[in-house]
Amino acid sequence: MTRVLQHIVIATDSREPSGMGEHMLTLGQALRTHYKVTLAAPPNSALLTRAVCRGLAIKSADDPAAFEEWLRSSGASLLHIHAGIGWEGHEIARVGGNCGIPVIRTEHLPYLLTDAEQIAQYHRGILTVAHHIVVSEASRKSFERNGVDPARLTVVRNGIYAWDRGESDADGIGERPFQSRPTLLTVARFSKQKDHAALVRAMPTVVAVHPSALLLLVGEGEEMNAIHDLVDELLLRDHVQFLGHRNDVPNIMMNADLFVLPSRFEGLPLAVLEAMSVGLTVVATRIGGTIEALGEDHPFLAEPGNPSSLTDVLIDALSDPIRARLIGRSGMIRFHSAFSAERMATETVAVYQRFLPAKTEVK
Repeated sequence: MTRVLQHIVIATDSREPSGMGEHMLTLGQALRTHYKVTLAAPPNSALLTRAVCRGLAIKSADDPAAFEEWLRSSGASLLHIHAGIGWEGHEIARVGGNCGIPVIRTEHLPYLLTDAEQIAQYHRGILTVAHHIVVSEASRKSFERNGVDPARLTVVRNGIYAWDRGESDADGIGERPFQSRPTLLTVARFSKQKDHAALVRAMPTVVAVHPSALLLLVGEGEEMNAIHDLVDELLLRDHVQFLGHRNDVPNIMMNADLFVLPSRFEGLPLAVLEAMSVGLTVVATRIGGTIEALGEDHPFLAEPGNPSSLTDVLIDALSDPIRARLIGRSGMIRFHSAFSAERMATETVAVYQRFLPAKTEVK
């Protein structure tokens, strides 16, 4: 008898899925030993190109009617929607419901909706959702508080494939003129959520204590020009470098002293897991999923939206590099014990199995 792999469609309607897209790629890779997997996203999305590079089947999904026709003919057993914010994913869920297949929805951020119409739209949209996955305990609590049935929520914390320090390309970031300087690194989309402004506002006092300190900012986004202006206003051009989009983030991480994520809110940030995976010490804000990644006892947590608090934590971390490196090594051990892609896939499969039809076998 030959077992026929059930077909899972991992889908988003987000045109800029960023970290969520990376999560989808990782999950798709990790699930391939269990299922046939197709990744669906809007046409011309870079996510589709990256999926092909990782050996995943893809489907360009824009027109709901065409996607529904494809989904009916694809033999899909389950539709797994990924949403970065509450207004995403509802049309895809409706299509899945029309096709009569189970719909699972992963919420990548806490519940953030405040507009009455958006709230109503969200609760209408999830009527066809069989179950929700949330990426942290803090996120689960936020959805419970806002009317989602606790029985329909399961926490599956994010996981990634660890980066290997041995694979670092010595020439990946040129001559590395910063290598002899205390180097802070942030990898994040320039958005209000990530709050680069708080970090930049913390830098003058950090520089007063550590005059050669350098902050590297990797990423792009709608707030980048405002942060450029703030750097100029605070006379920090010699201490802040904008690196834009980079394909060599592991190399940069492996040559930094601290990873800094000053976010106002998160689900469970992949960038923190990436830093942990290579033993890079993390300074972050004391918020939900970030605490769950790093642990309640992590010593380098600042208050969100508080540049003064962030200043104190950064100076503390930079002033004792030996201690900071030990904290980073502890983070790497914590990562390997709790945040692997394989663990995430195993827990996701357990959710799927509650809703999938019985497996079939053919001669």
